Amino acid sequence: MSEQARGMVSRREFLARSAAVGAGLAGAAGLVGSAGTPLLLPRGAAAAPARPVTRPFVFAVRLEPISIDPHVQDSSFSQYGQRPAYEALVEYALGPDGRVGLEPALAESWQASPDGRTYTFKLRRGVRFTDGAPFNAEAAKFNFDRLFALNRGPAARIRKPKSVEAVDETTLRLTLEEPYAPFLAALTQQPLMVSPASGRRYEQRGDWGMQWFGNNTAGTGPFVLEQYVRGQHLTYARNRGYWRGWRGGFLERIVLRVVREPATQRLMLETGDADLADNIAFDDLNALGRAPGVVVQEEVNNPEIIHLCLKSAGPLANRKVRQAIAQVFDYNAFITGVVAGRARQPLGPVPFGVWALDESLQPYRRDLERARKLMAEAGFPQGGFNVTVQTISAFGWWLTRLAQILQQNLAVIGVRATIDDKPDGGTFLRAIWDRARGPDIYVWVSRYGIDDPDFEIRRLYHSELTGARGANGMYYGNKLLDKLLDEAVATTDVARRKALYVRIQRILRDDVPALWAAQMKWPVTRRETLAGYVWNPFSIGVPNYRLLSLSR
Repeated sequence: MSEQARGMVSRREFLARSAAVGAGLAGAAGLVGSAGTPLLLPRGAAAAPARPVTRPFVFAVRLEPISIDPHVQDSSFSQYGQRPAYEALVEYALGPDGRVGLEPALAESWQASPDGRTYTFKLRRGVRFTDGAPFNAEAAKFNFDRLFALNRGPAARIRKPKSVEAVDETTLRLTLEEPYAPFLAALTQQPLMVSPASGRRYEQRGDWGMQWFGNNTAGTGPFVLEQYVRGQHLTYARNRGYWRGWRGGFLERIVLRVVREPATQRLMLETGDADLADNIAFDDLNALGRAPGVVVQEEVNNPEIIHLCLKSAGPLANRKVRQAIAQVFDYNAFITGVVAGRARQPLGPVPFGVWALDESLQPYRRDLERARKLMAEAGFPQGGFNVTVQTISAFGWWLTRLAQILQQNLAVIGVRATIDDKPDGGTFLRAIWDRARGPDIYVWVSRYGIDDPDFEIRRLYHSELTGARGANGMYYGNKLLDKLLDEAVATTDVARRKALYVRIQRILRDDVPALWAAQMKWPVTRRETLAGYVWNPFSIGVPNYRLLSLSR
């Protein structure tokens, strides 16, 4: 396939096209792009072996998936367990030059109408789910219907079509109420295609097979779940009938081993008991990089922001109290003291490197005098109230230390903070969804799966996406912000979209529904015998399993 057909273009071209994706784009070259500087192939990577190595690939992960049903949960650590088995219509892929672009997956081509409302996809022939059922237009329609019928967090990733039609066996037509600029890019995330046959066979009381898909897989992807021991590991076997086929080196088995302790993950990498790990303490990275057989990659083009989310209730419902907290927090203590400079302070809720960033935005800095003045203006000159700060240290060892800095800073303005660390993702989410009894403040790591601000800002701050419907556990609501968010995705004019997102960022900066503590760099820590690992900033840390192989 030629470079033009693959759609690998400059970053500037991609940022413009991704902002205007709804209008008049046709075929596989319709949306393309890169993120940050051109992405290089992995440093120190082993050459793919001519024959597969039969030992399993072991990925030490910090958290167990909340659900491996892709229409129920789509956190990064849940996608660790979903992406081996499931695929979307389109995908982000890396070209020979290391740039990221949108490419065909289960859809081999597509066309968009000039008004940006209708998308017609030609689907691949001969693809089957691992339960033997065929993938076709009816199967794709089932997945759209299922995604929006369950109406969990993943449904907020894309705009619900007005209609989904299986025109014939290999033609799928999606019609939107109005143009939605990030629509094609959002289809890399949802819906990941599950088998309708298994969904219907194992349906219980109208759950669309949700209970079964929480413990089993039936997708079109390169692997199928073989064993799931909760709290310990998930093991996947290679799908020998995979539609792309198998050539050269590849993995026979994948083991996702739940290893919560960063020190244990480091030891597993050093001894070769893990091939990849996702929770190494930053203090250990330099030493780990010198260990025989270990490679440490530091990826700066990581669209990830750590939030301290403030629930709009009690004293925190007062904007001046939220602004005071933003002024009392010591950003530098976290960035330099905890993560050893492997982060920078964001300007606001949009990461550096995403096209809609308002680069004129002034971030909050620590100013104790200003913080005390704001507290007095809000009617709390001595503070005098309690808050709970919820963390999930299993997701990242640094999150508890972030909360401890906040706890110490809040004491300066008379606010007493208690830290509540949750043991797993499910417990954490259920707590923030509880509007009445949930935490006052909680940590949240926001990662962009597409190069568009709507991907995260809508589900975090739109008033319709509170609780389990999105990620707005702050229960923050601003009618003007909602209106601007809706306008920003209904136009395909690049300049208009940018102007709207500038207004959105300034509203959020003034309202302070969250503190934007740090934009993290991403450390990839792996064995040098792992071949085929290439950093993709929009993969939210999930490796492309089908491209991996192990050398001996």
